[in-house]
Amino acid sequence: MRILHVVNSLAVGGLESLVVEMASAVSNRYSTIAFPVCALSPSDSHLSVKSAHRDVETYELNKESYVLKIKPLLKIVRDKKIDIIHTHNSGPLLNCIFLSKIVNTPLVHTKHGVYIPNGKKSYFFNHMAYKMANKIVAVSCDTKQSIIQGYKIPNAAISVIANGINTATFRPPSDIKRIRSNIGLDSDAYIIGTVGRLSPEKGHMLLIDILPSIIAAIPQVKLVVVGGGIAENELKQKAKELNISKNIVFLGERADVCSLMQCFDVYAQTSSMEGMSLTILEAMSCGLPIVASNVGGNPEVIVEGETGFLLSLKDPQAIVSAIIKLYNDKDLAMRMGKAGRKRVEEKFGINRMIDEYIAIYEKCLRKTVDSRGFIPWEK
Repeated sequence: MRILHVVNSLAVGGLESLVVEMASAVSNRYSTIAFPVCALSPSDSHLSVKSAHRDVETYELNKESYVLKIKPLLKIVRDKKIDIIHTHNSGPLLNCIFLSKIVNTPLVHTKHGVYIPNGKKSYFFNHMAYKMANKIVAVSCDTKQSIIQGYKIPNAAISVIANGINTATFRPPSDIKRIRSNIGLDSDAYIIGTVGRLSPEKGHMLLIDILPSIIAAIPQVKLVVVGGGIAENELKQKAKELNISKNIVFLGERADVCSLMQCFDVYAQTSSMEGMSLTILEAMSCGLPIVASNVGGNPEVIVEGETGFLLSLKDPQAIVSAIIKLYNDKDLAMRMGKAGRKRVEEKFGINRMIDEYIAIYEKCLRKTVDSRGFIPWEK
């Protein structure tokens, strides 16, 4: 069975890392299943998720327009005898939905976030594509509700498969001092870490706004920001205006997120919308207590008071208090970190996610008879 995963790009990011990690894990577990990955555009980043997984078969298209992408996609599907096309988020779905009908290949679509387009034209085409997909998957119950309410898709047509991560890769640290030394941080610093694209909805500005209040209670605190994006200059300027630049470390895009997380004391995420945050799962797997906004799929991952704190973005002081509480109560932070690690191991492992997707692929293929009159693949 060959499943072609289609993403927008292979630049470093949560969704992209998830797909390539899943493809790599499948190649190691199954000799009869392959997950080649196709990006609709080349990465404009100096980093690429494929560099960490040389065992994954990848393609990057250089064509700009939708029409010009059809031919190379069609060639991949036919040459590689693809059994199912699996798209991730809106762009890949729109590029592949008609192609899947032309070649009579089932299409599975995963929605990773809650955003629904507002423009009439964009909404129309997305709505039509969702109706035409063979199976729709949401990464959280909250994301599923956004599909039902936004596109009026029946509940029964949507499955929820929670994201999964490699807990062997993201694990508690063994040498925090060495990791901190490598990025120029003192061993006695209290590090608030956050990882993600630097864009307004990710909420980094709120973390910078509340940092002076945290510094007043924890003078040795450092906010370590991993990621790049359009808001970077604005965030740096705000830090300068607040005279707290010395307490913030902007590391940019990094391929060694796992290693960096291992030197954090607490993981903070104050985004205004989420599907199911991979970085929160990764931080929990590394044994970190979590302080996060109570939005999207976060409540499906974090157990309030047990693995972290879920807080309202309308109450910044509560976020400050939660971080200070974890600093003052090391036993609480350790208990939350251990509980978070256990929860990820039990409910959010990558093998569980892969098995659930394979079950969906099998069901789609059993329902699909190709033009020659037989089922292309069955277990």
